[in-house]
Amino acid sequence: MGSQGPDSDRQKICGFEYRANCGFTFAGENGYEWDFDQGLRVEDVTTNSTDGTFLVAQYKGNGNNDTKEEKRARVMIPEHLRNTGKNCLSFYYYPSEDIIGRNFTLQVCLVPETKTARLANCVTVWKMMDTFVYFGEWNSVSLNITTNNNFTVQVAFEAVSRQYSASKDTLNNFFIGLDDVSLQRNRPCPAQTVDRDI
Repeated sequence: MGSQGPDSDRQKICGFEYRANCGFTFAGENGYEWDFDQGLRVEDVTTNSTDGTFLVAQYKGNGNNDTKEEKRARVMIPEHLRNTGKNCLSFYYYPSEDIIGRNFTLQVCLVPETKTARLANCVTVWKMMDTFVYFGEWNSVSLNITTNNNFTVQVAFEAVSRQYSASKDTLNNFFIGLDDVSLQRNRPCPAQTVDRDI
C-alpha cells in the first residue's frame, strides 16, 4: 500500500461490527487465537451495548491444556508504514478480571514487510503493563510510532498467554478484548500515551 493519494493520511477505524475484519489478518497457536465476540460478556465500545462486535483473544482448544507452554495470538493491520514520520495508533483493550496476577498480556509489535501473519519475531513497541491497567473494563491507548525510510513494517497486536488449566470453562474466562483500532499515518496523536521510534 503506497503513501500517495488523498487518502494516504486519513484515519481509518475498524470497530469489527458485523464481524468485519477490515482486512486484518489473524494467526494463533496451541489453541490460542483471536475471534469475534458479540458482546456476550461485556459491552462493545463502538455501540456501547451488548449488540456490538469486538475481537477477543482466548483459548479455544479442547480443554486438555495442562501446560505452561506459551501461547500467542496475533492480528495484523493491513496498512504498511514506510515513510519517515509519526503515525498515530489508537485502540481500546479489555483485560478480563480473571487474568489479574496471571501470565497474560497484550502487546503492540512491528512486523517486517517480508513476514506474514504467522508468528514470526516482531519488535515490541508497547505492552499492556506500560500504562496503568483497568481490569474488567475498556482501556484507551494512543501510541505514536515513528518510522523511517529504512524499514517497512505492519502493526500487529499480539496476545500472549502462559496460563495452564484442565478446565476449558475456566480458560474461556481468561480473555483480552480489542476494539476500535485506528491508524493515522504521517500524523502524531493529539495526546499520546507513549512514543516509540523504529
